[in-house]
Amino acid sequence: MKGRGFNRIYLLVLLFVLLRIPCYLVSGNLTCRDQALPSFSETLASCEYDKDCVENAYCWNQQTCLCMTGYLVDRNRTHVQCLRTATAMGDPCTKDVQCSVTFTAQAECRDNVCQCSIGSHFQAGRCYQTVRIGQMCQTSKNCYVENSPSYCVTGFCECPFQHHPNSDGTRCIRSSFLDDQCSGDEECVAQNSRCLNVCRCNVDHVMSSDRKRCLKAANVIGESCSEHAQCQEFMTNAQCNEERCSCVEGYHQRGPVCYRSVKLGRACETHRQCVTPTNRDSNTTEVTSVDCIYGMCTCASDYTTTEDQLDCIRYSDNGTGNLQINWLALLMILASFYRF
Repeated sequence: MKGRGFNRIYLLVLLFVLLRIPCYLVSGNLTCRDQALPSFSETLASCEYDKDCVENAYCWNQQTCLCMTGYLVDRNRTHVQCLRTATAMGDPCTKDVQCSVTFTAQAECRDNVCQCSIGSHFQAGRCYQTVRIGQMCQTSKNCYVENSPSYCVTGFCECPFQHHPNSDGTRCIRSSFLDDQCSGDEECVAQNSRCLNVCRCNVDHVMSSDRKRCLKAANVIGESCSEHAQCQEFMTNAQCNEERCSCVEGYHQRGPVCYRSVKLGRACETHRQCVTPTNRDSNTTEVTSVDCIYGMCTCASDYTTTEDQLDCIRYSDNGTGNLQINWLALLMILASFYRF
């Protein structure tokens, strides 16, 4: 009796160990069990016959009850039962363990069928926690987006080559660069661009010289810039100089735009064209010291020419009274009368 009792204890210990080791031989084949989700079939009930065991269990070696193949033990303080192990997603169930033992801990019994838990997805026969693009991951199977592969790279989910995520990281979209064909605005990767059969910059932006960026177009002289095209989209005769839009050589600023520079005594169309050494670039468009009178640039009212006839100064600055005649203006007036 003492030897028989020792053998029984020895067999129970051996069975306990075998049920917990991850791999064992069955009919000459090595079978491995998922260590993270151990499947226990032992009910811990002693027996001599199968009828001594609960439903879906049998008496092993007339010693202990084991759940049949394809079943697992579920027990609490008062009850022990053998439940069928799920083999496919959607199999009927009553407890989470029926699903998780096959499909990982991310599976659960919901509405009496096996499903992946909320926030996870089914892939390659198992349930994995769902991770969006840009979030941390452990395996590429964590990375899940609609209708596209995605990969776990250096611990973060990324879209495949030449693709980029949408705004909420739920989809990977084909990347289209400027002038590439496209089917929607989301495909255009350049900031401030949109899809017009091909990716184009928005109406108030211009394409950079490297054709990779959309730069804000300037509306007035003096706005910041990095390339000439920004100053030339809405303005003429402008360029980018020292990161500011300015007029090209031979032109000057009057208000927000550039005008052709015309010196005193030369033909003009508007007073905004007329310049002197002391009256070039200006934020105002009003007449100042120089005006266009009878189609020729001349000093404005209350101004007279300097001795070199190149600039205009106030009468008081010239040390003469207000009755001093602006000879250039007078000659223009006389010439107009002579034509009649």
